[in-house]
Amino acid sequence: MIQRVMHLWRVTAPSLQMGVGCGELGAKLTTSNRSLGWWPRYGGSALGSPDGLPVWTRLHNQEGDVASHEHEFLEVTLVTRGRATYLSHDGGRQVRPGNAVVVPPGHSHGYVQCSDLVVFDCFLAPEFVGETLTFLDQPLPLLHTVQHARVLMTAVPPIQLDSAEFNRSIAELHSITGSRTSMERSLPQVVGHLLIYLDILDRAWQRGQTGDLAGRARRHPVAIDAQRLIEADLAHPWTLRELASRLAVDRTHLVRVFRQLTGMPPITYLNRCRAQQASFLLARTDMPVAVVGAQVGWPDPTHFARRFRVFFGVSPSAFRSRALATAHSK
Repeated sequence: MIQRVMHLWRVTAPSLQMGVGCGELGAKLTTSNRSLGWWPRYGGSALGSPDGLPVWTRLHNQEGDVASHEHEFLEVTLVTRGRATYLSHDGGRQVRPGNAVVVPPGHSHGYVQCSDLVVFDCFLAPEFVGETLTFLDQPLPLLHTVQHARVLMTAVPPIQLDSAEFNRSIAELHSITGSRTSMERSLPQVVGHLLIYLDILDRAWQRGQTGDLAGRARRHPVAIDAQRLIEADLAHPWTLRELASRLAVDRTHLVRVFRQLTGMPPITYLNRCRAQQASFLLARTDMPVAVVGAQVGWPDPTHFARRFRVFFGVSPSAFRSRALATAHSK
């Protein structure tokens, strides 16, 4: 398994845009006071791993509240001491030692009412999660749920670890971080310990489910394959007939299992994905509105505006204007 991950990462790694300005970073940290700009979680969109590997971990003493922010990498935060209120799209949730918070890329989140808060952060590059670790969707349903949450913009509730899982997770995170005196980390070492950590989180997450969400990814592989087809090529003029044909299943069956997995039929999911990707391009690029529409599968500007308004309540141009105004006010 580790060899497969290493091969896939070598293939996809050239597309990773590395962050800059993270400073001289030690490999293993004790808790200490740092300025917010030092940390990848507050440093913008890219993962600022100084050694170029797709995973970066930090032990962090958080003093004060953390304003709502977002980034393009996957963040897993394990609370090791203190408490706080974690803010997400779904409101506020109390977190305390033993809670793991999984934040999908692009999700706005923050922390308030922080009291003696110490967290162990783990950051995963988006290409590593979205392209290299996709084969773990079924053995680790939590990863699939994270990808699902990214599209639907629903938060993943904090995961509660028991004492044994908590202690094992701390050990694996320290192993991912590397030695206290050397910056050298190897990809096999990082991947091996990361897979163990993700497996611990997945088991704890499944235990905390009611039995419905935890088994969805395993029960409906056809629905997962349909999601992958849609997400891999949003610009394609997908129809229910073509999706069912590509997957060699009946259309009625596809709609039923897809709805059980996502809560909506495939074409509604496709439109939601298109709107979400369009919102990202409008807010983060200067690409003309019409080009954005074409890239996500809505080449007709009028149709693009109408479909986009269904999800965001405003036209694409108005959405971009608001995004720019918000960015300039910060």
